[in-house]
Amino acid sequence: MRRRNRKTAMVAVREADGTGKNANIFLSGSRTFSVLGEGRTVQAKAGSFTDDFDRYAVHIYLEQ
Repeated sequence: MRRRNRKTAMVAVREADGTGKNANIFLSGSRTFSVLGEGRTVQAKAGSFTDDFDRYAVHIYLEQ
């Protein structure tokens, strides 16, 4: 996770050996992130959000 100009950017990766498909991502506060290259957004409410990952998937989240 990186912060620049009061905005957060995160990279999340799913390993192939993992059994779960969902990831819970925790941070402080409630924010909206765009998912780079996927044309969608996710809402972090009360300090967390959940996202789906295929095998070897990489998601890059940029705070709006």
